[in-house]
Amino acid sequence: MSVTFLPETVQLIVCVVLFWIGYGSVTGLLATLLVPHCKLGAWKTLVCGAMGSTLGPFILSQFVFTTEKVNPLHPCVLLVSVACSVVLLWIYRLMLLRAVLETRMTDTENRVSSGTPPTPMER
Repeated sequence: MSVTFLPETVQLIVCVVLFWIGYGSVTGLLATLLVPHCKLGAWKTLVCGAMGSTLGPFILSQFVFTTEKVNPLHPCVLLVSVACSVVLLWIYRLMLLRAVLETRMTDTENRVSSGTPPTPMER
C-alpha cells in the first residue's frame, strides 16, 4: 500500500489557508464579543474576522512596521486585527440599520398613499 503525499507547495498553501481561517475565526469571535448586541452566524463571523485579520497586518505593514516583516502572531497585530474587525462590524450594523429604516419608510409611504391608517408603532 503506497501513501501519496501532496507536493510541498500545495502543503504550504493548505497550511497557510488553514492558519488564516483559524486566525480569522479567533479575530472574528473576539470582535463579536466586543460589539454589544452583535449576533452573527458562523460564516459572517469567519468572514468578518478574515477581513479584519487581513486588513490589520496590511495596515501595520504600511504605516507602522515599514522596514520589518509583520508577524501575524504578534500581540500588536492581533489587537489591530480585532480593531479592524470591530470597525467592519460597526459598518455592517450601520448598513443593516439603514436597510431596515428604508424598508420601514417605504412601507409607511405605501400605507399612507393607499389610505391605510398608521399602526400604533408608527404614531
